[in-house]
This record gives sequence, structure tokens and C-alpha cells, in this order.
Amino acid sequence: VDCRGFDPAERGKKFSPRDVAAAHALLDAMGSRVDADRSEDALRSRTLPRAFDGATTLPAVAKVLFAARHDTSGLDASQLLDLDYKQASAAGLQIGAASILATYGDFEERAGGA
Repeated sequence: VDCRGFDPAERGKKFSPRDVAAAHALLDAMGSRVDADRSEDALRSRTLPRAFDGATTLPAVAKVLFAARHDTSGLDASQLLDLDYKQASAAGLQIGAASILATYGDFEERAGGA
């Protein structure tokens, strides 16, 4: 769920009180120290039971994920197409399109070369 690290500026747009409660419950289940304070502020400061790519709080994890959201370096050509492939038909004609997050040369290389 994209809650943007429970940034107060995103309240009501990217998360609700229900999301805050669910995140507290998830951290409890993961073995994080249980905190009696179930507020947004407490959630943002709770320490994860294990670091995620160096991040130890939900806002820090959100920053890591946000920075990596367009990293397609581990995907092959087929997977790049699958990311954003859309298909439509009109008047008996079928067409497909995808936005590929790579240069043509990189895409060609991932597809096995020329």
C-alpha cells in the first residue's frame, strides 16, 4: 500500500486512520516493540524489527521505495513490456502499446541483441 510513509501532508489522500491501525498491527505482528500509543506520530517513529535497505522506520522505508520505483535494471525485455502494456481494439483492429523505461539500445540488449 502506498501510504507515503504516513506523511501528514498525505493524510486523507494516501492513507486513513484505518491504514494507521493496520500498519501498527502489522508492525506488532512482525515483532516490533509494541507501543501503547497508536497515533500517526507514534507509527512514524516506530522502529522496524529489521532494517530494510538501511531504513529502520516507515518514513525511511517510503523514501527508499520512492527512490527505487523506476529501477528496472533487473528486468528483461519481456518484463519491461509487461509493466505497462495496454491493449485496445476498434473497428476490428487490435493494437498494443507500452511505455518502456529504457533506451532503445538497452531494450535491444535485454531482448538478446540485434
